[in-house]
Amino acid sequence: MITYLKPKIYYSDLYDEHTVEQCRRIEKNFAKEVKEYTGEKASAHKYVWKLWIYFTTGERYVRKESVIAEWMESDKAKDDKLRDTEAPSPIPCLFCQNEMDQDGRKYLSSREKADIDLVLFFYQCPKCDKRRAFWEDGKEFEAKSDYCKKCGGILNVEFKDSKIKMKTIYSCPDCGDRKESVHIKNKDTDKKDSDYLQDKEKYCLSDEEGWKYIKFKQDMATVSKDIEEMKEKEKNKHIYDAVAKLQKLKVSDLENLLNKKLKKENYNKLKFINTEIIDTVIVSFTIQDEKSGREEYNSRKDLEKLIKKTLLNTNWQLMSEGVNYRLGILSGRLKGYEREEDLIKLVNKQIK
Repeated sequence: MITYLKPKIYYSDLYDEHTVEQCRRIEKNFAKEVKEYTGEKASAHKYVWKLWIYFTTGERYVRKESVIAEWMESDKAKDDKLRDTEAPSPIPCLFCQNEMDQDGRKYLSSREKADIDLVLFFYQCPKCDKRRAFWEDGKEFEAKSDYCKKCGGILNVEFKDSKIKMKTIYSCPDCGDRKESVHIKNKDTDKKDSDYLQDKEKYCLSDEEGWKYIKFKQDMATVSKDIEEMKEKEKNKHIYDAVAKLQKLKVSDLENLLNKKLKKENYNKLKFINTEIIDTVIVSFTIQDEKSGREEYNSRKDLEKLIKKTLLNTNWQLMSEGVNYRLGILSGRLKGYEREEDLIKLVNKQIK
């Protein structure tokens, strides 16, 4: 039984061959085009060509391991399918009706109107030596025949091979018509590509060269990101200016600021009772309303307005659930922002 999975070096060499072929095509095309230019245009064209080759060889290096892994996984899957697929049985001989043996030969092949490759099994009759072939789903293999153009009969096909040529003979047993097709073998077929090793060294990057390319690519990505950030900051300068002007209050500063403002409106005994630190800082608080006759609704709404106004130009805000009220004691939660991206979101909310 054939096996598809080969040693990793086979796939590595194959990948390198593809790399050399691709780069040679690029080089050949640019060599043709550069003849059309002179002076500065020719120099610019050569510079573009060098960049194209540089990025092509670099990207081929970057993708090499993942492509090889895909190839090996695909071939391993083929071997698994060949090994695990059961042969149709029993298969009778059409001549003597004896049960045929599966002779061990099986291949993955494509069948008309089949979306995937199927396993083709070969059988041999132990009694009369006749042969048949069946696909894994039990459908018999049907070989495509060549037909005689004169009488429509099925042609016999015979191959004769030599070192110099291959001859294919088509003969019709019905009308006797006979034709030959001769293929002369290229004498240079077995000659090695004398420039291949040189081009492989040129186009297939070493690990050192490959890592230099990866570092260059990372640096380019960083520069590109920095440029985009600069453009974005310039476009939204008013937002970044507003962020820069925010009061960046620590928890202790927050407590002092609120105490000072809230006491003037008879909200006293502010206490921070719990702190959660995630991406932001969330502080739970309680405070007492000491203004006689202020009802629950007004007490809550007045406190909410006062806190929002006090924290308007700071890195803190009252959380969306607002303030709760029980017997003159009010409670709620405050959220503090520290990271730039969070401060930008906060300013955007305030602007809207």
